[in-house]
Amino acid sequence: MKPIKLHLDLDTKDKSDLYVRQNILSRILEGQWTSKYKGQGMEFSEYRKYVYGDDATRIDWKASLKSGSTLIKEFEEDKSADALFIFDVGDSMLFSTRKDGKMKVEYAAELIYFTSTSILKSGHAVGLYMVGEKIHVKLDPQQGISINRRFKNQFLNINNYGGKFDFTEIMKRLLGLRNQKLVVIIVSDFLNLPEKWQHYIKILGQRYEVIGIMIRDHRDRYLPYEGQIVLQDPSSNESIYIDAAEYTKQYHEHVLKQEAEIESGFKSARSDLLKLETTQNPYEGIVKFFKRILVVNK
Repeated sequence: MKPIKLHLDLDTKDKSDLYVRQNILSRILEGQWTSKYKGQGMEFSEYRKYVYGDDATRIDWKASLKSGSTLIKEFEEDKSADALFIFDVGDSMLFSTRKDGKMKVEYAAELIYFTSTSILKSGHAVGLYMVGEKIHVKLDPQQGISINRRFKNQFLNINNYGGKFDFTEIMKRLLGLRNQKLVVIIVSDFLNLPEKWQHYIKILGQRYEVIGIMIRDHRDRYLPYEGQIVLQDPSSNESIYIDAAEYTKQYHEHVLKQEAEIESGFKSARSDLLKLETTQNPYEGIVKFFKRILVVNK
């Protein structure tokens, strides 16, 4: 299914508090992002002539034969780490019980836009995959104001939303990327995860830095305390009637158990997870989160 209309506030102009928070986050990222997420390998820089005392294993014999001189490879540490947002725009994210009607997917889009702008301001590249039953949008990491505008344009396009979030397919796609040093930021409600999802997160965490941002509506965690309610699967439209008073406690306990399992899955992959409910201020939450994982635990 697709949203009928989107209500997104993606501008920080004339919003002094939001603008200040964005600058604070940018300064945190500028100072700590590279030191925590620097590349693990060494990349080729240039050739130079061999001199006595150099490591002979670095001689490139093929290049030496062509040039007529003994050449060795110079390497430098690659400290770049691009951010790639994996944005779940599936059916379960098109949901809200807020009085203003703001859906999880709208809340998430505003948070991603805010965070990606801060990352760009700190001098790093950002990319975006919007994923439902397929990858609706694929923007490889770039720097500069143009990628910022492309994020906004894609967020405002209602055709980029809907379908059941294909977690397995996007994980396979990420694991198939080559020679990229990435900080993969998965923004999702993490509902209806497939079996062995922890396996994919663990492998992904061995290859890249991984951050999870869980977005939940209040109703994802709590049922009404009384009366009959209808529960409907947004992907299949199947519905059931239940007595809320009978299942409210069980439902909440099940949700808490599920969230604990998700936290444990990220922790076992040595990755960080931020949990947000759409009743919370997302910008305050994301600034505190990055300050904790980049500054306190650096």
